Amino acid sequence: MDNAALLLEAADRLEALAARTTGGTWTTRGLLASRPEVVAVAEDGGTEHVAEARARTAEWIRTLSPALAAPLAGWLRAAAQDPVHPAALAVARRLAGAEDPVGALYAALNARDVDAVLARCAPDVDWPDAMHGGRVVGRDAVGAYWLGQWEVIDLELRPRRVRHLPDGRVEVLVEQTLRDADGDQLAHAVVLHTCTFSGSLIARLDVGDPEA
Repeated sequence: MDNAALLLEAADRLEALAARTTGGTWTTRGLLASRPEVVAVAEDGGTEHVAEARARTAEWIRTLSPALAAPLAGWLRAAAQDPVHPAALAVARRLAGAEDPVGALYAALNARDVDAVLARCAPDVDWPDAMHGGRVVGRDAVGAYWLGQWEVIDLELRPRRVRHLPDGRVEVLVEQTLRDADGDQLAHAVVLHTCTFSGSLIARLDVGDPEA
C-alpha cells in the first residue's frame, strides 16, 4: 500500500469508527467513583456515559470525541495529494495498526526475530550491508543478511530520537552497541538511520553520519 492509499484508508477508518461510537457532544460532568465522568450529550438533551478517568485523561477523551472524525478525515484525504504531508502520514500509520513501525522494527531486531523484522519490510526492501558493503534487496536477502550477522555478533540498537522529514522519510538517531559472541563489547556509537516507507512498511534504510 502506498502512502496516499494509507491516508485514504485511515480517513475511512476514522469515519467508520465514529459511526459506531456514541455520538453527541462529549463533556465532563461530576465524579464517578471519585473520578471525572465523560458523558455524551445528545441534541435532545439526553446523556450517555462514555468513560471515567483521571482528570487529565478525561479531558483528553472529551477532546478527542467523534466530532473530530469528519474534519480529521477531510485533512487526511487532502494530505494524500502529492506531496504527501508527513504529519498526516504519521497519524495514518497510527490509525492503520496502532503500532509504531519504527519502534517495532528495532524491537524485532533486538529480539533477533527475523520473521518480525521482515513483516515490517516491503517485499522489495533495500537494505545496507554493513558487513560486506553494498546493499541487499528483497525480504529473503535481508533475512539472510541478519541471520548471518547474528551468528557472529550481537548488535543492540536503541532509538534515541525520531524525526519525520517533509518528504515522508523518517530519521532515527540510534545508539548502537556491538558485542562479540562472548558478550565482550567491540564498539559503541551513535548512528543515523533514514527509513523510507511504502505505506506502513519500510522500503529502504540508509545509514549516515548523525553530525552531517
